[in-house]
Amino acid sequence: MIALSPSPALTLVDGTRTSDVETAVTEVRELLREEGRAVATWIVGPLSEPTDLEARLLELGLGAADGGAFESTGSALAIDRAPKIDVLANVRVREVTEAVDVRTSLAIELRCNGISDDIAPTWLEPMVATFDPSTHSLFLAEIDGEPVAAGATVPTADGVWLTGAGTLPEARGRGAYRALLTARWQQAVDRGTPAMVVQAGSMSRPVLERAGFVYLGELRYLRDEL
Repeated sequence: MIALSPSPALTLVDGTRTSDVETAVTEVRELLREEGRAVATWIVGPLSEPTDLEARLLELGLGAADGGAFESTGSALAIDRAPKIDVLANVRVREVTEAVDVRTSLAIELRCNGISDDIAPTWLEPMVATFDPSTHSLFLAEIDGEPVAAGATVPTADGVWLTGAGTLPEARGRGAYRALLTARWQQAVDRGTPAMVVQAGSMSRPVLERAGFVYLGELRYLRDEL
C-alpha cells in the first residue's frame, strides 16, 4: 500500500508483500517522480514479504530513516479490550471537524513529530485543505481549555488504526495522551469494532503497554530519496 500525504514531503509504503522487490521499488520511484515527490518511507513489518525485504531494499539503495517524523525502528501493537487508563477531570478530548480545530490538531502533531518550524507550514495547509472526516478522524485534547495534544485514527471494518498522536513537550505527563487513547477506544466501541492497532515509537510504546497493548513485532523504517 502506498499512502500519499497531502504534503509532498511524506509518502509511505506499507504492507509490502511481493515476490519482485526491484519492480516494486521502481514503481514507487516512478510514482514519486509523477507526483513531484523526492522521498518515500518504506515500513517493513513482521508480515512483510519477502522475509528478507529489508536487506533487498538496502541493496537497492534505501537507507535507515532516522530523524524528523520517523525513528529507524518502531513497534506494532494491538489491543482488543478497554485500555487500563484513568482520565483526569481537567483533561477534555473531542473529535474535531471544523477547519480551525483541524489546523490546531495537525499543527500539534507536526510539532510533536519533530517537523521543523521552517518546513511545517508547507505540510500543514495542504493537510488541512484535504482532510476528509469520512476516512480519517482527528481528536484534540485540552487541559484546562488549552489545546495540548492531538491524535488521529483511520476506522476500519476490523477496528481502529491509531495513525498518530502527540503531546506538546510543556504538557507531557499530565494525562493528555492517555485521554486520547480512551477517546479513540470509545470510537472503536461505538463503531462495533472494539480493537485498536498502532505503529508505536519509543516514547509511546511504554505508555501503550502499560495500558494493555500487546506487542506484535518490530517495524523497520527505510528511506528512499531520489
